[in-house]
Amino acid sequence: MYLIFLSIFASLVPKRYRGRLLAESDVNVLRGAILSGSAQVVGFLAFIIFRYISFIHERMAAGEAAVQKTHPSLDKFDMAGPTLANGVMGFLEYIFHPFTIVLFYMACEGIVRLSAATITKEVVPTLPLQAVSWVHSLLNYRRHKSWLGPLVTDSVSNIQEGETTLKIESCRPKPWDMMTTIAFKDRHYELVDYAEQGPPRRFVYKLRVIPPHKLIRGLHHYDPNEEVH
Repeated sequence: MYLIFLSIFASLVPKRYRGRLLAESDVNVLRGAILSGSAQVVGFLAFIIFRYISFIHERMAAGEAAVQKTHPSLDKFDMAGPTLANGVMGFLEYIFHPFTIVLFYMACEGIVRLSAATITKEVVPTLPLQAVSWVHSLLNYRRHKSWLGPLVTDSVSNIQEGETTLKIESCRPKPWDMMTTIAFKDRHYELVDYAEQGPPRRFVYKLRVIPPHKLIRGLHHYDPNEEVH
């Protein structure tokens, strides 16, 4: 039972936080998404209906009391028209009430989350928590951008350190690994070493010319100005 509740909670959480929650637990997050999505649809729709019944009874009772107070001679048959009109206005008032709109959104979100879990096997978190993740990403991006510094052209120099023949200093990290082939000035290189230093070019890559017989994989046509374009 504990794992079921944990899977439900985990399915509501964005993926970036889910790893911390499930670090030492083996739970079926997809099952949690199906259960939580179903609960959202049924629970919020039921809440909308029962709240509407209570709301409209109070609205019509208040309207009937107001009509009776201003026209005490009217009987219940004569009051049917004003009471019905008051009920229609009460329905519109209920539908467009901000809290009702929130309830409808949560029910619709449940439909989306349930559909994603059952059709595409995708776990969609709830929007309020996803919004927290977006804000977190924005703050991290701004902090990371400030740490990286301004965009500047890469510094490329020829060196001779063992097999290393080329050093590239860049203001931004490159998507290179040992499986990447870097094409530059009609020659093919591969990554030998990577280091970091102070700004403005924090990221240092040391390359060597690949042997003629080596297979070229993950080809990247390098341009020293690619970060500022």
